[in-house]
Amino acid sequence: MSHPIVVTTASGMTLNAQKRGKARLPLVYGGACTLENVLYVPGLQRNLVSLSKVGAAGLTANFGQDRCVITSGDSQLVAARSDNGLYIVTSPASSTWVEANTALRERDLGLWHARLCHLNARDLKKALRSSGVGPVSSELAPCDACTAGKVANVSFPAKKARSLKSGQVLIAIDYVGPMETASQDGYTGMMTIMIEPFH
Repeated sequence: MSHPIVVTTASGMTLNAQKRGKARLPLVYGGACTLENVLYVPGLQRNLVSLSKVGAAGLTANFGQDRCVITSGDSQLVAARSDNGLYIVTSPASSTWVEANTALRERDLGLWHARLCHLNARDLKKALRSSGVGPVSSELAPCDACTAGKVANVSFPAKKARSLKSGQVLIAIDYVGPMETASQDGYTGMMTIMIEPFH
């Protein structure tokens, strides 16, 4: 920095920033984002985030009774709780499912459709936005499993009773093999033959 930047704290104390750089901030649902133009201020006991800079980056800060949530569209990025006049960034969410899945930041809607038990596209997008995954591919391609599940099963027509004529026989043959281990006689297969003669 060519010249120090003066930072005034909430208590009115002024400190000089000596360096400018980048910092990684943990996100609510795992992962981290990179903050640009971060100032290093010796003597400052806490890391501070400027809400005016958050707004300038296209993000939104929503304040509740005792918390603040920074969002990008429908996705929650950072959550903070109120503590003695400051909003303290909380640790990532404890939900193992959310952490494991959003860490991948997978954008393929078809993959999420399969992971979430073939949920319909509208509810799937809503669930992914609310869980912090963020925007996914806009269209859900036809799913083979869903298509097969919706096909109507039609029973086969009943077979006509077999009628044997005098002198004919009905033969049923079942064969198993080849097997890895041979019998004592060296055979690797087995056959069953059933003969039903017509009387």
